[in-house]
Amino acid sequence: MAVGLLAGGCTLPALPGVAQHRVAPSVPAPAPSSPQRRVGADTPHPFPDDLPSGRPRGLTAAQQRVDREDPDAVAAAFVVRLELWDTELDRRPNDAARRAAPYATPQLRAQLLSATPEAAPGNRWEVLARHRGWTTVTTESGGIGEDPPTSDTAAVRAVTPVPVDHGVDGWTSSPDPPGTYIVKLSRVGKGRPWSVSSYTIQ
Repeated sequence: MAVGLLAGGCTLPALPGVAQHRVAPSVPAPAPSSPQRRVGADTPHPFPDDLPSGRPRGLTAAQQRVDREDPDAVAAAFVVRLELWDTELDRRPNDAARRAAPYATPQLRAQLLSATPEAAPGNRWEVLARHRGWTTVTTESGGIGEDPPTSDTAAVRAVTPVPVDHGVDGWTSSPDPPGTYIVKLSRVGKGRPWSVSSYTIQ
């Protein structure tokens, strides 16, 4: 699960095992027990710049190909990358945010890359690290009723990630889905690429 942020009156959801962040009064993030979660950061902290780069082991070839002119594809790609962990590349769950950042607007991208967890990663991450593991993530679209109408410059999509944890020793675990991401997307005009401008988790 990943840290969620919203830009300029936007929202940001929390990673599993990671405390909610404060990026702005309007940035939402989820807490495991609340119906809708919001995150923000009063003072941005530098995002670690010494993390390994590379493709996470759980990202499939199909998930690497994203049609930026399709809001469904961009919303799914963003959520998958927020929820996809790899202990060979990440030191904590919200390090995955750097892989989602390219699909965000500049303001949300800056928030994602400055978010710092305020608590320990949590038991799920610790178990995954002991197995030197990674996650795979599939997604389900919809589930909260009909999406609002899509215009040439704005869209909203509901995406539910379904993670599975894997270890190098063959261990697997299926954690509960973190909830449904309500993803807001924008673009400057028809035929231009979509980007995620904000999100919440329900």
